[in-house]
Amino acid sequence: MATISFDQARDLLGVDRHASPDEIRRAYRSLARKHHPDTGGDLATFQQLTAAVDLLLDGAARRRPTPSSPSTGRRAYPSTGVDVGVNGSRDRVDTSLLDGATAPAPGQAWSRAGVAAAVHDAFDLDSSDPVVGVSRAPRSLLNRVVRHLSDDLLSRWEVGGATRRGRTGRDLEVVATFPPGGRKRVDRASLPPGWSTTRNPAGTESTCVVRPDEDPAVTAVVVADVLADFCTAMDWPLETWRRPTE
Repeated sequence: MATISFDQARDLLGVDRHASPDEIRRAYRSLARKHHPDTGGDLATFQQLTAAVDLLLDGAARRRPTPSSPSTGRRAYPSTGVDVGVNGSRDRVDTSLLDGATAPAPGQAWSRAGVAAAVHDAFDLDSSDPVVGVSRAPRSLLNRVVRHLSDDLLSRWEVGGATRRGRTGRDLEVVATFPPGGRKRVDRASLPPGWSTTRNPAGTESTCVVRPDEDPAVTAVVVADVLADFCTAMDWPLETWRRPTE
């Protein structure tokens, strides 16, 4: 595919030279949904849109300083995590989401209620096993055969006990890992507050620490909301992620 100029990239996305990174991402998402090959769109047009958003976001990043850690290359996303109950937010958590909710069977799709049920069950069983979701790509036809794909081809999220950034033995971590190709998707997303992102040769990892409430039901619903909001920001719906078969 031929290299495009900044002016051509702006024309493709329908933005002006003063567009913010968020405006560029929104324009790209709107057009990508229309032209994605998995939904009947034209591959060449989709590739041009992807090249355009990458060019414009790279240009925006060069125009502003982006603090990072020299040792880890961590992006300057917030890393404060989510504290259940801060500023009375606990009182606004609707635990009725758990009424009748069950975790999906292996190979089946996740939902917000399913994540909440799985996290709540893990609390009840005092389990050390993480709650896990895997996916190939949003709206990809390969999601139909995700159980047959090698793990190194899949993106993955896990909910489990904190081991790196939280208080070990108390906090929970929601960790999403992406193969090398997932880096651009993370860059195009405006992640919710509380998430931090690290890059390494093996791929990209985004993490949010959740400091739990005394009521496991409240914590379970908050974790489900944190994960669902992250997936929405990534334009990668939670319902396209599946529980692994092993």
